Amino acid sequence: PMARKEIWRSPPLVSNDIFLVENGRIYCGYGFTSEEDYLHILDASSGHVLSSTWIDSAHDYLELRGDTLAVLTTRSLYLFQLPR
Repeated sequence: PMARKEIWRSPPLVSNDIFLVENGRIYCGYGFTSEEDYLHILDASSGHVLSSTWIDSAHDYLELRGDTLAVLTTRSLYLFQLPR
């Protein structure tokens, strides 16, 4: 069998649920009881956090359509216009 090797690890509290991998980026979020809830964009090759944006509660759904990222939380629907 092929040996597996960890190439990077994200910082704590970056993702605990759904994530999308697209165009060299990882779109993910973190939300739990007492911590603030955030949407994060990571560089897929290095794991570095490129962006962090506060959201009002943990995300329930992520969808990428073209250059728009839809983030559904228990309270809101966010539509983020992404740079090309």
